[in-house]
Amino acid sequence: MKKITRILCLVLCLAMLAPGFIACASGETTSGAQINMYLSSEVYNFDPAYAHLDSSAAKLVGMMFEGLMKLDADGDISKGMLEKWVYTEDTGIDEESAADDKYTMVITLKDSAWSDGRALHADQFVYAWKRLLEPDFDGEGAQLLYDIVGAWERKNIGLSPDDIGLYADQKVLTIEFKHSIDPEEFLRKTASLCLVPLRQDRVDYYYNWSSANTTIVTNGPFTLVTYYPGAIMELGRNTYYYHDVTDEDKLPNPSKHVKPYKIIVDYSLNSEQMLQKFEEGQLFYISELPASKEIREQYKERAKLYDTLVSHVYYFNTTKEPFNNPVVRDILSKVISRTEIAAEVVFAKPATGWVPENIKDKTKKDDFAENNTAKIVSDAMSIADAKAALAAAGIDPASFPEFKLTVRVNADSVVDEGTGSLTLRPIKNSNKRIYDTVDYVVAQKVIEKWKELGFKCSIDPVNAKQYSETTSSLLQYRDQLVEAIYGTPGTGIKEEVKSKDAEGKDIVTENYVNIERAGFDVVAIDYQLLDTTAFSALAVFAADYSGAQLDEKYETLGHITGYNSEAYNKLIAEADAARLAGDKETLSAKLHEAEALLLKDCPVMPIFVYQDAIVSSKSLSNFKFSGWRTPIFHKVKLKNWRDYLPSSEEEEE
Repeated sequence: MKKITRILCLVLCLAMLAPGFIACASGETTSGAQINMYLSSEVYNFDPAYAHLDSSAAKLVGMMFEGLMKLDADGDISKGMLEKWVYTEDTGIDEESAADDKYTMVITLKDSAWSDGRALHADQFVYAWKRLLEPDFDGEGAQLLYDIVGAWERKNIGLSPDDIGLYADQKVLTIEFKHSIDPEEFLRKTASLCLVPLRQDRVDYYYNWSSANTTIVTNGPFTLVTYYPGAIMELGRNTYYYHDVTDEDKLPNPSKHVKPYKIIVDYSLNSEQMLQKFEEGQLFYISELPASKEIREQYKERAKLYDTLVSHVYYFNTTKEPFNNPVVRDILSKVISRTEIAAEVVFAKPATGWVPENIKDKTKKDDFAENNTAKIVSDAMSIADAKAALAAAGIDPASFPEFKLTVRVNADSVVDEGTGSLTLRPIKNSNKRIYDTVDYVVAQKVIEKWKELGFKCSIDPVNAKQYSETTSSLLQYRDQLVEAIYGTPGTGIKEEVKSKDAEGKDIVTENYVNIERAGFDVVAIDYQLLDTTAFSALAVFAADYSGAQLDEKYETLGHITGYNSEAYNKLIAEADAARLAGDKETLSAKLHEAEALLLKDCPVMPIFVYQDAIVSSKSLSNFKFSGWRTPIFHKVKLKNWRDYLPSSEEEEE
């Protein structure tokens, strides 16, 4: 019996090690450049559903996951995991009724696999998309799927998930639409980071699946192999990217599709150390220069500038005082000089509206932002005029309790000399390095103005919080910023409404009012558009398109700011009808009306639009960017890369 047990154990061990043997059999899996870079600020949540709320996360998620389609730098779409597609429209028997009409797209996937060697299948797209449509899931990306049969109904009225028109059979994804669509337009949506595939066996069973290298699996060219917040992050080659793992006779060729073996980001460096290493040729790429205006001006001529679809914005919690008053929100926005702040950031343009530049309007040559007739004034309203406007509205800033502006800062880690374990230093005891971020620099200028108006306010800097520790001794963290935004909604205030029935008897019913949408006052976000249309950018503020979770009565909680305007909801519904009818004139007109109303009501305060400033070594070549400004680094080359490989002593350290 013992002998049989030993044999079974050996078989199980060999089965678990098989992917490693396969990789080794095909050659050196560790062959390739190990490139030191500074890709982005620290990220603690790699969930693609929320990547658009953090431009740093979007950069990394775009390197680790890949959807059906990809958005090229020039704005065109190209195939990602999609091999081929066929769209058909079948008219039913009754020509006067559309009930029997069918609109179907059949997509065949390419041969590819996840970073742990499991094959990519269509059901992983179905799972990720249905996750967005869950009534209790808070995610703006849901609206991208509303053309699909049952999608809107699942999200907004709790229809069964089995009634959604999504079907998977190995590498074939079948999508049923509720009406005729423009297939190219839909495929463009699938380039959104929100619509990449996910593995149910990870998401449903590991709470920290999206923030730990021990639990995350990815289908893009890179995967997360090491992450110590405040210390180091390493992205490693996905050996199985575009490899057919079902073909047992075909061994993976590690460097065929992904040239670099590893990309290393050292988060322990301060500004001076980072730039010194770059000048000494030890750091080869910087995509986010330190927030210091002096440093940015110094590198301005050397940096390559690229426009982005990322805006630095403030969300107001409109369910709380004083932000439940649109006059207050409007004045808080108007006293900010967007010109001065953009100049301080250096690599930025003042925001003129919610929709940034380079989003088309009625035609490809029309720019939606340029046609905005209600643009934000870049220069600030004077404090005297702002105080007068508040007084005229009967608003006394001093009468409100203190509110906080939540901004993200970098983690500050410290190693215990006795145990060698890594922990996060409390923010109040941290050094100044964690505040060397654009978010914090901008917040200081904004808070100064708001205090001049007489409001009691302060900055609330947050980094990640420790929430679990794995057997690998790696501390895991969750992004507090996302938790602040998508915090557990309150049940609101329950009030009893008394009335009488037809016979004159008393009736007492319950009504829920003043539902708390989230746990913040004002929060700073680097917001990246869901896709490249003005419709999706503006629709998220309409209740039925917000992707918000439903309450216990299956009523949507609306946008995460708490904004819920009947007039705005009506404009977006009319815009959607025009979109489906192919009426571009009406679509454009309704969307411009919606943006004007949004800027007037001001639940969100756009401040500036980022420009990517890239500083790279002459030794580094062949890197590109997607239309989202996501780095495309799987073909990147480093000259004489073997000269920069770490020694065995350095690796051990």
